[in-house]
Amino acid sequence: MSQGSNCIRSSELDIDDPRLPEIQSLEHAEHARIAFSQRRKQYSQQKINQRVKKSSQELAELIDANTRAIEGKVKAVIRLNVRKRKAHRAEFAVTKKRRITLGKYRMRRVNCTEKASILKCFNRRGGTHGLVHTHQWWALV
Repeated sequence: MSQGSNCIRSSELDIDDPRLPEIQSLEHAEHARIAFSQRRKQYSQQKINQRVKKSSQELAELIDANTRAIEGKVKAVIRLNVRKRKAHRAEFAVTKKRRITLGKYRMRRVNCTEKASILKCFNRRGGTHGLVHTHQWWALV
């Protein structure tokens, strides 16, 4: 037989019944035990939730910091590439303007002290390193 059918609630008894204080104390003890058990479960669940929330917050902060660092690096690379493109365009335009076709003219090698001398730059083979960059002064005849 189950205990639920035998159990008498204190609300069912008369106020002058001698069993009332004992039943009330048993009900109170049972209520306190259930309340304490529920409080313990809630507290442990709160701790678990706090740990999960804290770890997710830490992960979010780490991801944000990493994103900011990567964003800074990407912006620096983009700025560097823009500067390189601008410099390359400017250099190409300047060299294109200054380029002279020396095959059209009669030239002779001179010292750099003469007037209207041209510095001719070219690569030639030889030496221990392969190509050697050479400069020579030439003048129009």
